[in-house]
Amino acid sequence: MPILCYKPEVINELELKDGDSIQVNFETGDIVNLSNNTAGKLDKFYDAQMAIYKNGGLL
Repeated sequence: MPILCYKPEVINELELKDGDSIQVNFETGDIVNLSNNTAGKLDKFYDAQMAIYKNGGLL
């Protein structure tokens, strides 16, 4: 699971509850709670983070 950086208020705005499904775009930082259709913005991946993720991680 990739590490994501965010401001706490963004997560509060998503009104996440146990069992909710989310969708995260690592390139843009967009996050959507698919269960209630709310959205927010996380810190997007840096190029190095994206390369590591696309290559299957550090191990």
